[in-house]
Amino acid sequence: MFRRPLFIGVLALTAAVLAIVGHAGFEERAGVLSSPNAGWLTIQADEISPDAARAFTFKDAAGKKLRFLLARDSRGRLYTVFDACEQCFKFHKGYTISGHYVICGYCGNRYRLSEIAKGQASCVPVTLAHSEAGRTVRVSVKDLERGRDLF
Repeated sequence: MFRRPLFIGVLALTAAVLAIVGHAGFEERAGVLSSPNAGWLTIQADEISPDAARAFTFKDAAGKKLRFLLARDSRGRLYTVFDACEQCFKFHKGYTISGHYVICGYCGNRYRLSEIAKGQASCVPVTLAHSEAGRTVRVSVKDLERGRDLF
């Protein structure tokens, strides 16, 4: 016999488990960065091919995980954004990288990598400053820590 309350409970539990597993997947795929050199994180730029993105996690001194994405569009331009958007960050869903797109985990908006800094409607990825020097990308630990409240 089909029991509606039991079915709804099982469905809700399944959705919760999938949400947790999906977010854990970000950390498994992410490059975990530690031991900053003089307050900077250094990433090899050639690790990011055109029309691709990679997720990174940095643990600050207090153990807080600060997440960001490094993306390269088809023209070779690099972008860094926090794994959070200006509106949806309060739901702590972050982004998923899928092919040439970044997808908001809360509202589902999709951005081409070339448009990641623009966002869509009120869902705009929070930008993170970076500098490029030769074949490396540098991200300031202080800039990352300023985004602490996003997580």
